[in-house]
Amino acid sequence: MLKTLGNALFSKIQTPKFTPGEKQGEDYEVRTYHAARWVSTTSTGLQWDPAISGGFRKLFKYIQGTNNNTPLHMASLGQFLAK
Repeated sequence: MLKTLGNALFSKIQTPKFTPGEKQGEDYEVRTYHAARWVSTTSTGLQWDPAISGGFRKLFKYIQGTNNNTPLHMASLGQFLAK
């Protein structure tokens, strides 16, 4: 039931295509991702939440059309690297 609900709510969100690989226990699996275009940004700050929020806002504005007025489709994957 939850899977069906999730598909209904998020079916239009793009996700990168991948080939599933070897299961590593119950917690995760190794995946091979197909060729794709990725975008990243940097954000600095001493506190995690404001830095993540600022970085997300930059990317969201880009997706919404501040990239030469060409809106893009939102993707579901987001990764953060703290240094």
